[in-house]
Amino acid sequence: MHDTTATRATLRGGSPIAGQLKPNTPRNCLDCDIRLVSQRTENFPDDCSRHRGRGYCETCYYRRRRLNQWDGPAPEPSNFQWKAAELVAEWEFLRIHCGLNRDQAAARLGVKPSTLTTAACRAKQYAKRDQLREEIRAAELEAHRINDDMIAYAARKAAAA
Repeated sequence: MHDTTATRATLRGGSPIAGQLKPNTPRNCLDCDIRLVSQRTENFPDDCSRHRGRGYCETCYYRRRRLNQWDGPAPEPSNFQWKAAELVAEWEFLRIHCGLNRDQAAARLGVKPSTLTTAACRAKQYAKRDQLREEIRAAELEAHRINDDMIAYAARKAAAA
């Protein structure tokens, strides 16, 4: 399912504010013309339905999906989920340039404060993992170079004999 509800916001030109529909999202269902609200809306009037994707309400979306009747090509998948390093970079930006603490930055970014802490821990773990992978890769390349040298030496020795 391709949700057009934005779940990420940045100060440096990212997506709209979390929980709001993207600007180009239809405000009414393309089939039944019922008014659409964001998937994250808790309480909404009876004359509305949640937006499920491609401009359709829940009922029309699932009917079209079951029958595989789409009006056009599938929308390009968009990734609005934070990567750990990106989230930590945004947090650092807010901390340094705006003077926001963790709770204020979390509210501005549309995540829980604990998510920022978890992202910082994960970013450190990913950096260690990537460094270790690079060291292993360099060691493997050196081992292959030594092996190739030994094979070449054995070939020269066999040719000389």
